[in-house]
Amino acid sequence: KKAVSLNIPAICANPDVTAHQGNKIRYCPGTFANKYKEFGGVVHYYGKPDSHLFNAAISKHLSGVDKTKTLMIGDTMDTDILGANRAGIDSALVLSGNGREIASRLASGEDDIFKGYEARPTWITDGI
Repeated sequence: KKAVSLNIPAICANPDVTAHQGNKIRYCPGTFANKYKEFGGVVHYYGKPDSHLFNAAISKHLSGVDKTKTLMIGDTMDTDILGANRAGIDSALVLSGNGREIASRLASGEDDIFKGYEARPTWITDGI
C-alpha cells in the first residue's frame, strides 16, 4: 500500500498466480501483482503470455527452425498455453501442477473442459 501511495509502478515478470509443489500450493508473482492492482497500483507485465517473449526465445534459441516445429510444454492455461496460441506455435498442456483443474474437469466428463479459457492446447498429456 505504501508503494502504491508513492505511485511506484510494479513489474511482474511471471504472471502465474500459483504453483503446485507436492501437496502444497505456492503463491507466484502474479498473485502479488493482482493484489497490487487491487490496491490501485500500476503493474507492467513482461513474460508469458506475451507473444513477443515466445518469438524472441524462438529467434534467439531456435534460429532457422521452422515455427511449426516448435512446441510449448506447460501446465498453465492462462500463461503457457495462451502464450503459445498468441505466438502461433503448438502447445502441450501437462495435467499436473496447475493443469490439475483441467484434469479434474476431464475426469468428471465435462463437455467443455476449456470453458472460461481463451486458449486451447494442441495436445494434452498427463505427465512427462
